Amino acid sequence: MAVGQPVPILQLSSLHNQTAIQLGGDKQIILFFTVECPHCQNELYNFEVLYRRYKEQAKFTAISLSDAMKTKELVLEKAFSFPVAVDEQKKAKTAYRVATIPVLFFIDERGVLRKRRSGEASLQAGEQTVLAFLNESMREHSQ
Repeated sequence: MAVGQPVPILQLSSLHNQTAIQLGGDKQIILFFTVECPHCQNELYNFEVLYRRYKEQAKFTAISLSDAMKTKELVLEKAFSFPVAVDEQKKAKTAYRVATIPVLFFIDERGVLRKRRSGEASLQAGEQTVLAFLNESMREHSQ
């Protein structure tokens, strides 16, 4: 999926309460991960911190490519508070063309992909990326 292109709008079920999570159409930060991936584990910790700091400014969603039971165990064990969905049919993985994990997608309020970042990063680097995305989005809105 290319930066500057509209993302597909998909509905996935939330792991916690089975409510629908919509991908695309809102200012969102989406993290694709697997339970077994150590780099993903570090990204999930950073995602939790960033979610707590910036959840009023963007929707945060993590999408597990692992099975629901393993994902639920991890989320409960680590007490993650951000919304998590499981993509067992790999619809989101296919639609978003996820080839490596972890991967983050930064989507503006018009549903356009603004940035994509693959691999693990430090909390500081992750926060800089989130702030740049939020500030860019605010600048575009004020023009």
